[in-house]
Amino acid sequence: MKSNLGLWMRWINLTLVTLTLLCYLSPFVDPAGFSLFALLGLFYPWLLLANILFILFWSAARHRYLIFSLGAILVGFQHCQRFVGFHSQDTDSSPALKVMTYNCRQLVPMKNSVKKWEPRELAELVSRYRPDVLCIQEFSLTPYSYQPALDLLAEKAGLKYNYSSPREGLAILSRFPMGDAKSTHYYQGQGKNNGYQYVDIKTDQGTVRMFNIHLQTNAVSRIADHVVEEGHLKEKKTWLEIKGMLGRYKRSTAIRAAQAKEIAELVHKSPLPVITCGDFNDVPQSYAYRRLAKGRKDSFLSRGKGLAITFKGSIPALRIDYILADPVFRILSHKTIHEGYSDHYPVMSRLQLDK
Repeated sequence: MKSNLGLWMRWINLTLVTLTLLCYLSPFVDPAGFSLFALLGLFYPWLLLANILFILFWSAARHRYLIFSLGAILVGFQHCQRFVGFHSQDTDSSPALKVMTYNCRQLVPMKNSVKKWEPRELAELVSRYRPDVLCIQEFSLTPYSYQPALDLLAEKAGLKYNYSSPREGLAILSRFPMGDAKSTHYYQGQGKNNGYQYVDIKTDQGTVRMFNIHLQTNAVSRIADHVVEEGHLKEKKTWLEIKGMLGRYKRSTAIRAAQAKEIAELVHKSPLPVITCGDFNDVPQSYAYRRLAKGRKDSFLSRGKGLAITFKGSIPALRIDYILADPVFRILSHKTIHEGYSDHYPVMSRLQLDK
């Protein structure tokens, strides 16, 4: 009986290792041509956890088969570093540019929130951390409330300069004066508030170009919420909803890939040092992330500590919000702020421009 169990566990482990190794290819395969790898990239945190459990299992059994999962993790250790940070707490007090990015979810509270999510709540949250530059996504209020909310945020947080794109639900607020700016709106499928904007900001370290982006929405959060709350795995309807959710994710990855290519080209051509912030709606094991992060510094990869989860919706263990910087910047710190009533957490980093 024990030998049969060991045989089954070995084959399950080998299957897991194979899927993990295939997952490492997901950033290099354009989902517009083949989307299977995009799904494997989405499940990387769970593949990582399963491999760790197998290492513990084989260690307890005192068996050499633990090298299967251990080898799989070590081969793709750079992927692990994009999800788990091993850096110590920042103690550098050098002057730096404090940048925050936050998808505020149109100021609509989560279902389990006991408090109403209002512009004043957002302003108070931001003012506690005093960023020099704030990039907001899904700041999509009614025309009547949009400008008052923006003014309140600017006043409370001391961010007197702003460039907003109501159609895209994007806004950049700054403590420093602004120069040239541009915005682009994407409307594809379910993505009503997707696009990007950039603005040149004249900081005390020099002029930088700030990109605020919100890539194609997956439009699966509501389905996931419904499955979690009311779904029964024995019912056919639940599995059809899960299948539809995965299908939407596959289609949206292809759209994001094209958007990421466009933005990456603009970043590459920028005459100024660039900081790219925003909600990518994709994981670090994705093609879109690789295109945007190529030649850039990822603030979490440089200075992150602990798990890099930035999304707290029904789909667990997702990192989809980022701060990327030109190589001329030194990343002094990275922080995921576990506050607010959105389904995203704010992300903040301190950067220093190398003159």
